[in-house]
Amino acid sequence: FGCDDCLAVCPWNRFARLGALMSGVRRDDLGQPRLLEWLRLDDDGFRRRFQGTPMMRTKRRGVLRNVCVALGNIGDGAVLPDLERAGQDPEPLIAEHARWALERVRSRLRDRSTGKEVDPNSACSRSDENGTVPGCGTL
Repeated sequence: FGCDDCLAVCPWNRFARLGALMSGVRRDDLGQPRLLEWLRLDDDGFRRRFQGTPMMRTKRRGVLRNVCVALGNIGDGAVLPDLERAGQDPEPLIAEHARWALERVRSRLRDRSTGKEVDPNSACSRSDENGTVPGCGTL
């Protein structure tokens, strides 16, 4: 957790060294998030996936809220079914953010179909066949 920009500019980080304390418990499977996979997690799946990690601190609702925001900013038409499902989530925070993300993605799709200029924030809106968005992460 933490803002990459803040970490990059913090003057104290120039003294930082690679830590060894947590290296034995590092989870490489969490290094590149698969957003759609995470969005599909129910409470039990979330606990199984993130047990013993700091992700438990933010709870499913916090993680999936962030997933919805990321998908709203970078997602393409392929994410719509998962966002529609998340828009019905019993957790209001997740459902609200999924509906926001749906509107963002649909808006970009409408803009493309009409030939209007696309939101410049959507530069990462196209994923390849593996769900990887170049420079933006994995869906």
